Amino acid sequence: MLKKINLLSVLLGILLVISVVMVSLFYFAGETNGMPDYTESYILWSYTLFGIAILITVTFPVIQMASNPKGALKTIFSIVIILAITAVAYTMASDKELVLQGYTGADNVTSTLKQTGTGLYLTYILFGLAILSIIASEIRDLIK
Repeated sequence: MLKKINLLSVLLGILLVISVVMVSLFYFAGETNGMPDYTESYILWSYTLFGIAILITVTFPVIQMASNPKGALKTIFSIVIILAITAVAYTMASDKELVLQGYTGADNVTSTLKQTGTGLYLTYILFGLAILSIIASEIRDLIK
């Protein structure tokens, strides 16, 4: 176990050093036509870190679900609840094009409006559920 922790520390240290070098190059290595010289490399490094984060985020829960099937049911139940809340927000969102005086932009399309509406309604629903859970928690603590 100690070897794994040491290996992880070394890997995280390497990622940190590479990230510091990339940020330094981005900000201090110069620019051409107002664009930093290492922008493309910096973006590729960001994609690499994002890919590593996604891989870890997906891999470890799958391993945990395989090793603890009872806990997997709780996880699956949580995912189903999240999908149900998202579906409710999606059905509430309107895809009607907006009539804005003087606006002729390309973002007034039904798919973008539906996604934006879903995000807004999802935010409202989750905010309301958070407030309700805080109130319920306080009431439960008062009863105990």
